[in-house]
Amino acid sequence: VHESWGHVIVLVPTVASVHRLCFPHPTRMDKSTAPPSADEDGVMSILSEAGVHTARDYEYQLSFPSTAPLPHLAASYYTPEEESVFVYCNNQGSLTCVRMEQMRGMTFVTQLSSPSNYLGRVWTSLTSRTAENRDQPFSIVITPVAGTLMLVAICKDHKLRLWNLQS
Repeated sequence: VHESWGHVIVLVPTVASVHRLCFPHPTRMDKSTAPPSADEDGVMSILSEAGVHTARDYEYQLSFPSTAPLPHLAASYYTPEEESVFVYCNNQGSLTCVRMEQMRGMTFVTQLSSPSNYLGRVWTSLTSRTAENRDQPFSIVITPVAGTLMLVAICKDHKLRLWNLQS
């Protein structure tokens, strides 16, 4: 949940879509025209006008290959430039970034590079007794770091990894 000038923004990542729900900010709501859903003090809910159309105003449907596992982790961030950024991760460690610009229909999807390099994967496969993906993130968050939007992940091998989301 994020606040912008005059709006409350709720970013919702689902397994197959991303949604940016935009509601009027409570300070911008006119109490003199309070709907019947307002309580006795005239306090109105920003969700009183919500419906199916709200969820479909700004949405993007994702499509993953049928052989790829579905995402099990997601993070979202609303930038000061009013851009919505979502990152998905599946159990193979694949990371997908979805950027929804302020203008409707301007959505960009990119695959983030694998956290490990080729030599590291070969060495791990030779020395590891299990086939589990140790550099797979199990917790992710999007945050600005030194003015750059970054994905921060804690991985199964107990390492902290960063991805630059600006490019």
